[in-house]
Amino acid sequence: MLDIREEISVTHCSHGCQVAVVPIINCEVFTNGHGGLCIQPHLNNLSPDIVNSGWRDYGNRQGTIRLLNIVSDLKMSISLAMNSVLVDKEPDHFQEILKYSKQEQNVEIIGHGLTNSLSAVKHLSFEEQVIQSLDQIEKGSGNERRPISWLTPGFAAPENSSKIL
Repeated sequence: MLDIREEISVTHCSHGCQVAVVPIINCEVFTNGHGGLCIQPHLNNLSPDIVNSGWRDYGNRQGTIRLLNIVSDLKMSISLAMNSVLVDKEPDHFQEILKYSKQEQNVEIIGHGLTNSLSAVKHLSFEEQVIQSLDQIEKGSGNERRPISWLTPGFAAPENSSKIL
């Protein structure tokens, strides 16, 4: 496995700092009928699950752009880990993020799987999920940007993931 501590060196930090912070925003999509994070688990079986869906989707609709504005004001670099189904499920939101990442050189979109509803993609191998996810983001960006970094959704990386990536 990759040891991230070997990749980050505080000797390159500005202003003599001793701590490196690597902020990441997760833009996650949960497929209907396949569960997901819950603030009200007893309502998770309802269809539609308005409470939990609204809570999860609020971040994509409102929080992401607010955070990107703050990061821009602070002139910080940030990674945005994106489930690729966001490209088709929320195209306006994706285009806004894409526009922002083009204007601000400090925003990098990284692959984060197809969806965070892992049961919806269990029929695909990890390698297929990576390829499809990166292809979908690249295609959605007009073939201008293919993510070069990856964060596996749901902490579900197989043991050979570093080899596959």
